[in-house]
Amino acid sequence: MDFVTPAAVVRLAATDVRAALHEIAEALGAAVGVDAAQVEAALREREELGSTAIGNEVAVPHAKLAVARAAGVVGFSAAGVGWAAPDGQPVRIVVALALPPRGGKHLDCLAAVARELSEPEVRARILAAGDPAAVYDVLAAAARSSSRKRSGEGG
Repeated sequence: MDFVTPAAVVRLAATDVRAALHEIAEALGAAVGVDAAQVEAALREREELGSTAIGNEVAVPHAKLAVARAAGVVGFSAAGVGWAAPDGQPVRIVVALALPPRGGKHLDCLAAVARELSEPEVRARILAAGDPAAVYDVLAAAARSSSRKRSGEGG
């Protein structure tokens, strides 16, 4: 997930979607240089269309914003966030995306999230990591492994 930087990993205190989107919007706004209130409004608008929780304790809220390139923030929660997930599980890993208004990069970003968080052991390592730097390290290792597998080098 090359659209997430080490500084863009945050521990979430929220236990409901509204509060989680607020926390994520603060971090995402800072990461992309867009007002947090604008980011939060855009994320809420998207969430109203349908839950961005994808199951397996993961949600991917996203919005098109005035950004030149895709950027993301990863939030993690030990307690979990009550979200309308298809499997009924609380969300413990949130990957929020700020996407440019034009272009298909959002599909690449969503595919990367799905690919790298599809492995239960990756999700478990993220939640066991406990601090943002360690979470980033887990994500970076998962991305490298995924890249090697896609290029045929094996895992």
